[in-house]
Amino acid sequence: MVAGEKIDLVFEADSDTINQEIHSPWIEKYNLYAYLEKKYHVSTFGNIDEDMYHDTFNNCPSVPEWPELIQRRGQKKMITELKGNYDNAKDFDARCIYAIELAHAYEADKDSWSEDDYRNPAIPIMESLMKEQKYSIYLNELWLKWRTLYQDSEGASKDSEIPNHLYNEYRKTCICSTLTYIKEHPNDILAINNYLVMAFEENILREGVYSYGNQYMLDKYKLFREKYNEVD
Repeated sequence: MVAGEKIDLVFEADSDTINQEIHSPWIEKYNLYAYLEKKYHVSTFGNIDEDMYHDTFNNCPSVPEWPELIQRRGQKKMITELKGNYDNAKDFDARCIYAIELAHAYEADKDSWSEDDYRNPAIPIMESLMKEQKYSIYLNELWLKWRTLYQDSEGASKDSEIPNHLYNEYRKTCICSTLTYIKEHPNDILAINNYLVMAFEENILREGVYSYGNQYMLDKYKLFREKYNEVD
């Protein structure tokens, strides 16, 4: 059978006559993901455990007050303080952290947005950091929260625009920055883990377990928990 004949069969196929337990794209997707997960599991490249990761991630030497800032998420009147911290940050890690916290602060204090702001004002700051093409252990969180906030402005419905092409362009930029760092630091298992996690992050889908809109809401609920604490 030649390729053209296969295509004709696809268009002529009656879905009711196909055994989807055998010929199912969802099964094939699951099998592919299972193969990739096994082949590229972080344990293939080195040893890492959650305590090791979180001890490093949660203790940035240049931002010792970060745990306190996390506890203050949801409070208003933090933007001026965080802008000052960002402007005076000692290194790229610190700037990433303060940009992340600015994103949370703007979400908590929408009265501070100008009339022209229809997206979280931290978004351009986050984009500029990703465009610097530098590596940080906080780059994954920066990108994922940026994507969530950007989609917030595009809409939550299943019919909303979902510019995954844009999100993936920034993902590619971050991944390339991480790979460049790994090339120079091949034994940094945390960086390798960050690369794998970002590479495997699913696109924002229209359909999924969340039935009331597109799936970005799952990320928003997970990443901006302070907005939903009172609801919980």
